[in-house]
Amino acid sequence: FGFATGFTMPGPGGKIVHADMRYQGTGIIMLAPEGAWGGTCKTPAHSGVEPSVGFYVYCEDVDALAVQAKDAGAAVVSGPEDQFWGDRTVSLRDPDGYVWTFATKVGEFDASKVPPV
Repeated sequence: FGFATGFTMPGPGGKIVHADMRYQGTGIIMLAPEGAWGGTCKTPAHSGVEPSVGFYVYCEDVDALAVQAKDAGAAVVSGPEDQFWGDRTVSLRDPDGYVWTFATKVGEFDASKVPPV
């Protein structure tokens, strides 16, 4: 998705137990693998449960990112498509089952395009 590797922390035996990813020099996401620190948390891909969180990240070119991510093994959930709130978005599922939505600002909010509830 265009993140750069940041800090990594090896645990006993050298296995990574904490890492961070940096995005466009401004955003940092910290994470740990399944079972880190003796935990029992599983990713959506291994638990069979849909993720309870989603990520919404702005990028410079959502269409180019969509192609790059798909080529790297991400599954396209939806898009790329323009949204009524002024963003062009794509939603992608990573190999661990998490859904990421990436957006590029392409316009302004358009009340006439709000879908009925």
